Amino acid sequence: MSRKKIVPLDKPFASLIIYALYKAIYQKIGDEAWDIVWHSGKILYDELKDKMGISNEDPPRVILDKIGNFFKNMGFIESMTIEEICDDIIEVTIRKPITWNMNVKLRTSGMVPSLILTPVLHAALEEAGYKLTRIKEKEYGDRLLIERWRIVEKR
Repeated sequence: MSRKKIVPLDKPFASLIIYALYKAIYQKIGDEAWDIVWHSGKILYDELKDKMGISNEDPPRVILDKIGNFFKNMGFIESMTIEEICDDIIEVTIRKPITWNMNVKLRTSGMVPSLILTPVLHAALEEAGYKLTRIKEKEYGDRLLIERWRIVEKR
């Protein structure tokens, strides 16, 4: 039996594929593409939550840590750190996502972002009964994205 060598997907190529899909969607339907961005995060989360070992009973920090670790282990990001600013505000720092260059290209053109990680984080917390409000988003050089969110339990 022959054994084929497994070759990982080239990260810049994967980023280009994601960019092309998001750009095509935005060019066809404009700002309604935001609905697709958030819905795609829900779909991806539904497909991956069991693999990530997430329970809706997990506290927000645990959910975010599990997702960040999963995306890191998959090679999608270099790292994700979470800082609790106060009881209901967190700051998430995402370092070197593979989609960074194409994400910046989309955002500077006024289109939807290609960073699927944020919609997955939102979908997971929403399903666990939390409402998220983005307080601010900063994109920094050297492929660093910082988002600050308010997380409030809906129950």
